[in-house]
Amino acid sequence: MNPVQLFYENPFFERLRITQPFKEYLEKEEQKIKSCGIRGKVLDIGCGNGRSTEILARLADYVIGIDFSERLLEEANERRNKVYHHKIGGANWRYYLEDAKSLHFEDSSFDIVSMFGNTFGNLYSLRDQVLKEANRVLKPDGRIIVSVFAENILPTYLDLLSSNGLRVSQQDENYVFLREGLVSERFSRKKLEQICEGAGLNPQIEQLTDVTYWCEATK
Repeated sequence: MNPVQLFYENPFFERLRITQPFKEYLEKEEQKIKSCGIRGKVLDIGCGNGRSTEILARLADYVIGIDFSERLLEEANERRNKVYHHKIGGANWRYYLEDAKSLHFEDSSFDIVSMFGNTFGNLYSLRDQVLKEANRVLKPDGRIIVSVFAENILPTYLDLLSSNGLRVSQQDENYVFLREGLVSERFSRKKLEQICEGAGLNPQIEQLTDVTYWCEATK
């Protein structure tokens, strides 16, 4: 099994979600999702257990969530089925077990492609491939939306990892490497701009919390 997949499927990842400043980050992220004009058809990359996909589905016409973890998608579908049971007309979202660097969707299929919860920052060597695929399936007038860790999160992030029993094997000015397998990237505004512009995108970046950024990029 992929070591990154093991990280996300481990119970300690759920503990991270309720620990500050990650808890504040997810709360601010949800508020921003609700206010940023979500519409049309949305692809949610790295959807995990469906947290962000469900928020998007309240706003968009239709949402597809993808992830590489079969176990997390089983959890996401269980959550979806509970909502579907009480929703007249059925749920307007579904999930796929999918490789984000090789999507099966046709070109220009989505109004919005999203990557939340620092998913974009956890792609490591796959980042540029995934962004290229996201751009391919995005409609000409669409948006790619990501939220990521800012460059100043490092001291707080290291404390957060340590308090949850996670071990850092290596770190540098851009990345934290965990013994559990995850590689987590941090971004400055300039770095985000350069990545987006290198992919032929026009980014608009704003501070989400003191230690995170929100980025919307258009073609």
